[in-house]
Order: sequence, then structure tokens, then C-alpha cells
Amino acid sequence: MEDFRTMRLKEESKFNRTGLIRPSTVNKEVAQLVTLMHKLEDHEKIETTPLRRKIPRLEEDNIRNKTLSLEEFISRKAGPHLKMDISSTA
Repeated sequence: MEDFRTMRLKEESKFNRTGLIRPSTVNKEVAQLVTLMHKLEDHEKIETTPLRRKIPRLEEDNIRNKTLSLEEFISRKAGPHLKMDISSTA
């Protein structure tokens, strides 16, 4: 399983800016494989699953950077008594 995770982390991704598969994607894929193996065992397609032990998850960096518009900034930071409609003040 460790070889699979290492291989996937080195592969290119078409969907994110960093260009590589993210740890969260690999965690989801590993969880799906574990579930599949347990289902095969439950339905007696295999005797025992080789994924019996707990597989540690990769650390995920879920921080997203976003530039706020002036309206978004005011709505998040200002108290209700300070909020105003700034679209008509320009």
C-alpha cells in the first residue's frame, strides 16, 4: 500500500495548480480500496483481506487562499451595526 501511495503522489494531476496528485486524493483512493477489499471478504469472494491493519492517512493541507472582494471583507469582518450597502456609495 505504501508503494501505491508513493507512486500516486508523484503522478501529475490535470485538476490542480501544483501539478501533482494531492494527499487528500490518495487518502480517498486508499479508503475506497480498503472498502472494496472488505466488501469482497463479506461476500466471500476472498478469504481474508490483506488490508486488515489500520492504514495511516497522509497529512492533508486543506488551506485555500482566496482574495475577498470589498463586500465580502466587510460582511465577514464588520459587526451587524457597521454593515452597509457599499454598491450605491461608489
